Amino acid sequence: MLTGLLAGVVAQLALARIRDAYAETTVTVLVPFVAYVGADHLRGSGVLAVLVLGLYLRSRAHHATTSQGWLLGRSVWSYADFLVGLSRRDDIVVVAMSCVLVTLLVQGLTLAPSTTWLRVGSEDDDSRSVARLRREAATTALEEIRPIEPEHLADTVRRAAVLQYEGYVSAQTAMEEARRAEASEDERDPAEQLRKVLRRATDVERQHVLDSRRRDTVSAEVADRALRDVETHAVRDLG
Repeated sequence: MLTGLLAGVVAQLALARIRDAYAETTVTVLVPFVAYVGADHLRGSGVLAVLVLGLYLRSRAHHATTSQGWLLGRSVWSYADFLVGLSRRDDIVVVAMSCVLVTLLVQGLTLAPSTTWLRVGSEDDDSRSVARLRREAATTALEEIRPIEPEHLADTVRRAAVLQYEGYVSAQTAMEEARRAEASEDERDPAEQLRKVLRRATDVERQHVLDSRRRDTVSAEVADRALRDVETHAVRDLG
């Protein structure tokens, strides 16, 4: 148990200092193996160490990861869970997780330097381009929904779909205007202020879901689905 707890504390500290999704996921994939081997080497229970580690990270480490890291990590572990159900699963899991780990390490260590060396574009430029493309795509979808005749679609359904896209387009337009606004006399950057406000709002959403799960007012499955929505929106809005 102590090995798993120690591994959890170390992993949480590492995750709090890493702001890259690939590196974060590498930590969450690698640490369980280290905890298992370490506990086994000390003649303890590797399974129990990994269990304690998982419980610790599940309850304490969510705030230490970025939204991108959380979503990527969930995808990797969901894939691992799928592999467990296959025949010859031990060999398949080892090979597959080794490939995933190598891929994460290579991408995490080389992606940013490569884009800088190739001068592909800055992160801010990419974020603005993505936001603009999302708004354009949503506007196109809205233009497709609005002309649908009432006999082909219930009015309540059409109204719900239109409001969904109108709200998204309006929000994206307002956020883009805020990002492009000039700094005020006190030199506060509007784009940075917007990021801080949205990040704070995301933290509040996340904490509410986590608190609800701890109080057992919702099931773990419902909480995980809600967290996925929160983190997906955070990636969409914060990049």
